[in-house]
Amino acid sequence: MKKQSQTYLTDNPIESKSFDRFDRWSFAERIAHTIGQREDTGGLVVAIYGEWGDGKTSALNMMEKELKGYDDIIVTRFNPWYFQSEAMLVKGFFDHLAEVMDKSIPTVGEKVAGFVKKYGGMLAMVAGNVVVRGVGLNIDPGAIQDAASDAAKELGLEELHKRIQAILKKSEKRLVVLIDDIDRLDKAEIHQMFKLVRLTGNFERVTYVLAFDEKMVAAALREKYAAGKGDSGMKFIEKIVQVPLHLPPAYKEPLLKAIFAEIQRTLDIEEIELIERDASSIGYEFQTSLGYALRTPRQVKRYANAIMFALPVLKEEVCISDLLLIEAIRVFYPDLYELIRDNYEAFLSGESTLGTRDKDRTSVLVQITKDIEGEGCQRAIKHLVGQLFPRAEGHGSYGDEWEKIWAGEKRICSRAYFRRYFTYGVPQGDISDIDFNAFVTEVHRTSGKKEIADLVGTFVKKYGPHSFIEKLPLTEGSLSNEVAKKIALGIAGHGSQFNDNGDIFSSDFSRAVTFIARTHLRLPQVTDRDAFATEIIAAAKSLPFAVEEFLFMSQEEKKTPEAQHSMSETEQERLGKTLAERIAKQSNKTPPHTLKHGAGRLIWHWNRYGKLGEAKAYFKKRLTKKPGEVGDFLSCFVGTAYSADGRHKSDLRGNEYDAVTALIDADDLVKIIKKSHFAKHIDTEKVYFNRTLSDAQRMVNQFMSIHKDKGAKKLTEAAS
Repeated sequence: MKKQSQTYLTDNPIESKSFDRFDRWSFAERIAHTIGQREDTGGLVVAIYGEWGDGKTSALNMMEKELKGYDDIIVTRFNPWYFQSEAMLVKGFFDHLAEVMDKSIPTVGEKVAGFVKKYGGMLAMVAGNVVVRGVGLNIDPGAIQDAASDAAKELGLEELHKRIQAILKKSEKRLVVLIDDIDRLDKAEIHQMFKLVRLTGNFERVTYVLAFDEKMVAAALREKYAAGKGDSGMKFIEKIVQVPLHLPPAYKEPLLKAIFAEIQRTLDIEEIELIERDASSIGYEFQTSLGYALRTPRQVKRYANAIMFALPVLKEEVCISDLLLIEAIRVFYPDLYELIRDNYEAFLSGESTLGTRDKDRTSVLVQITKDIEGEGCQRAIKHLVGQLFPRAEGHGSYGDEWEKIWAGEKRICSRAYFRRYFTYGVPQGDISDIDFNAFVTEVHRTSGKKEIADLVGTFVKKYGPHSFIEKLPLTEGSLSNEVAKKIALGIAGHGSQFNDNGDIFSSDFSRAVTFIARTHLRLPQVTDRDAFATEIIAAAKSLPFAVEEFLFMSQEEKKTPEAQHSMSETEQERLGKTLAERIAKQSNKTPPHTLKHGAGRLIWHWNRYGKLGEAKAYFKKRLTKKPGEVGDFLSCFVGTAYSADGRHKSDLRGNEYDAVTALIDADDLVKIIKKSHFAKHIDTEKVYFNRTLSDAQRMVNQFMSIHKDKGAKKLTEAAS
């Protein structure tokens, strides 16, 4: 990764006209020349109003540079941030002025510096305890009292004031003090700073230029002086400030120009090219939706740094245009960003889950904009969010098929990709697109069957079968037939790793099987499909997986021409028999009905494709010898049910009874049951799901109940 720290934008203010992108220079120059050319020698307080990040410090920097061109002006900066008490603030301020005047008026420097320090000491004498904030300040709190005592012995405040002004007049110098960061102080400190300016603002030949957010400062002063009522804070400022000036706004056009320049700079660094459609979409959203919130140069820098962090990490893992827009929401609409991040289901599905559900629930877009002022801004935000999350519009026109489309484009509205945009990486349990693409490339290069199986097996083991099988459907559209076939063969060789939880629609087992079946159907000719099916069955070491795959690949519409079948009838019969032989051989070691998953399919397949009567003879002999296995045998014919009581075997009903008795004669099976331990707990009346019964006992009870009913029906029919 590149050294990204070299490409971030600092929040440092500019200092010269050449770096001015937001027309601050002409404003700063005008103020500087007005101060520099004024003939009135009275004290003056100028205020520059502007919100945080609007460029006040940059304006002060350019003013300072311009003011230094006047020989009769001494310009200095004072930062109130270092002092946390009124006494230390006053003492520090006058010590600072003394040092500046000492250097700038050398003929009388020692004398004026002494007078200024004494004056500050006397003003600070009434202050309380001194607390110094900051590092590197070499100020002795005890010096305040000493300076004040010495000054009191020699001269009074009024006399000191006169002498300082006389020295300034004789030097023909004027002092300009630039004070920034006032609005960053706490309420008590803001009050201290303005009290200091009020106490010293009557010095002739001294001009103060204060830069702050007037709303924040007025609120702080209002609480101090009027218990938080009315506009007293602003009125207090007006008593001190003679020249109030508002920093000209950073207009939308230069801000947008700067934003687009930073986007392009970052894209160039990361060697990313946007297609014209995406570039146009981003441009439109910034000019409309995001334009409502774009006000200050600092926002431009914050956004530039946000994408400079996100793009290198995610550029191959997400949709670039979506990333640029969601990062803009994070910077310009932070509350909306958090709402999206914390309520993903509402935005991905479009369901109204942000508040209390009621009869008249509205779309997500209506809910997120209901508290936003201005119809124009509401429409803009709806459009922006609708672009990122189409389902949030609530029209219901985006079906399940769109998930695959959005995932293929790595969109934020895809469930598979949503979390990446908020974690700045690939979440645990997900597979990086970079890693998966590298895997696909390696598969393409590999030819030997064992090598392919090992490659797929290693990758599945590294990331887990669930993550692997989650990833496959999202990418298979981009796989060539040859690569898809190789991956399918690799999966077949490791079929036992994919869990079968009994859910045919969403288990890892069923999805692995359906991927292979879809790959099988992609092949153009039936001969190709036959050859591929043969390879798959041979590669599948797990019998349940092989049988399930055979069933998926052999499905076809008998009415269509054989050339359009998924497998030829000849090959289907041959492979079916081959699998039946494997089942028969394996049954000597592991009886099919004792398998945890897929037992029913194996039993059906053996009976359908095996030697005539082979499966029937096996199970009759096996269960006669081991009647205790009859419950597991019956369970093989029943699917899985999900209810409030959890996951369990469904009920054995008439169809299942018929399937069982087609394999073993009903009377023979009843005899076996009566010899088993299940016989003690047979109940043919209460046969439905009951937590107190095992699934095996319930299967036996249900079989016996149906058998009893069928027997009664036969007697009735015979009697009639």
